[in-house]
Amino acid sequence: MAEIVATGQVASLREILRDLGDRLAEQRATALLEREPDGWTEEVAARETLVFGPWRPGLDPDTYDRGYVFTETFQVAWQRGDAGAGFAASYVGAGPAPEAFGPGREVCAGAERRYMLWGTRASAGPDSGAVGLEAHGEFKEGRLPNPICPLRYHVAESVKEACLVAREFADPATGEVVAFRYVAVVGVEDAV
Repeated sequence: MAEIVATGQVASLREILRDLGDRLAEQRATALLEREPDGWTEEVAARETLVFGPWRPGLDPDTYDRGYVFTETFQVAWQRGDAGAGFAASYVGAGPAPEAFGPGREVCAGAERRYMLWGTRASAGPDSGAVGLEAHGEFKEGRLPNPICPLRYHVAESVKEACLVAREFADPATGEVVAFRYVAVVGVEDAV
């Protein structure tokens, strides 16, 4: 199945994601957003340096240095430019691409890849009286300071381990992989 890859320099992501709002809501979009901290920061601020979970319209994409907002049918990705001047951005997925990216080019779907995500579910169940990570169903990873960087994946509560599904896209003329997009976050047991 052919899809569109479109790239461009954009001053802001706000309007692009606002225009995609209905599609993001209908398709249960996931956000992976990163912000470089300004040095040591308080725990509450640190929690917002990395967001990986359901897309929320209240999130301001322009305050993140890089990010991906994706559904099963498309992805918008960006990286802040030098000196904070706009973003290099891309759209990969079912067309048409948002106007800010121009017409784009058609690519062919290739291999689907799955990448294990860090951590295992820490949930003790909503009625257990648990506090902290266990109360919120977050994922624990021994290599990360969880109170500051909790892992929250956009998966069903029954999922104990998660993986990120990505799809590669090739140039129809050469077969060369020219793009990828994230498709979903699923439970490992759903990935086999």
